[in-house]
Amino acid sequence: MIIQFASCDKNYVLGFLKTVYVNSKVTEQNLPKLISGLARDIVRVRDPQYHILALVPGYNYKESDYQELLEIVEEVEKLPEKRKETNPSK
Repeated sequence: MIIQFASCDKNYVLGFLKTVYVNSKVTEQNLPKLISGLARDIVRVRDPQYHILALVPGYNYKESDYQELLEIVEEVEKLPEKRKETNPSK
């Protein structure tokens, strides 16, 4: 069994992203697809204090949301400045 700490709360998620993309401007305005997906809980973001940062399907995710999930991932990957790597095992 795997336990993941992941959130669909936009304030937590923006905070998670800011700790990893330290040189990027992480705002709701820069990530509209992610914010929309979080609001509908089709996507969640894992807490980088406990895991390597990742986007994971939310509780309301359906197979028909797959393309939108890919677009959300692309949006996050376009944040300027490559992210600071974290290693939760240290």
